[in-house]
Amino acid sequence: MKKNAEMIGVYGRRGSGKTTRVLLLIRDRPRVVVFDPTGEFEREHGVTAFCDGDALRLYLARHWQRGFRVAFTPRANYEREQLHALATFLLACQRPYLDGADARTITLVVEEMNLGYPAQGLPQHLDGMSRVCNQGRHYGIEVIGVTQRPPLVSATFRGGLAETWIFPLARADDRGEVLNMLGRQWGDQLAALQAHHCLHYHNGAVRRDANPAPRP
Repeated sequence: MKKNAEMIGVYGRRGSGKTTRVLLLIRDRPRVVVFDPTGEFEREHGVTAFCDGDALRLYLARHWQRGFRVAFTPRANYEREQLHALATFLLACQRPYLDGADARTITLVVEEMNLGYPAQGLPQHLDGMSRVCNQGRHYGIEVIGVTQRPPLVSATFRGGLAETWIFPLARADDRGEVLNMLGRQWGDQLAALQAHHCLHYHNGAVRRDANPAPRP
């Protein structure tokens, strides 16, 4: 079985177009779980949402064969623990993919990724998300990580990205982190980006892109 689940980064300040891009990325994904600290996907996009882990697991068990699009809103200040628990659960669910018994993949979208999978201060026993980043492609787990502050997200995620969508960033240090990846020659274009316009980094190449205009 081809192990083709990848990790994708979506960076940008508030209102820059990140969520619009995420919705485009998951449009055709049949099984999606969103880790959503702000509750945006339920409030603004009508996604079935849970704040109780047991209720989410029961829902997924009932809909596993048919597909689903759900969100989980963690308890404030417990994002690290609850993302670890969700990631560990998805690894267990996707064991048949690892064993070659089920070809179906799953997409995990992590909003405000710096809260659940920060660059520093993550205890060793909260290793669920690290395992997903390091081994998830073998389990058929695609990860889309979303943040306003890329330097504050774990380097384990940032270092393993297959592609990155960079929308306007608010801070010079955030732009500096991104330019370490793109190359300093992109500095002026990155600084000049307007909302819903982005740079797309994939396979070592950078191109300008933009979200589609909303339908009238």
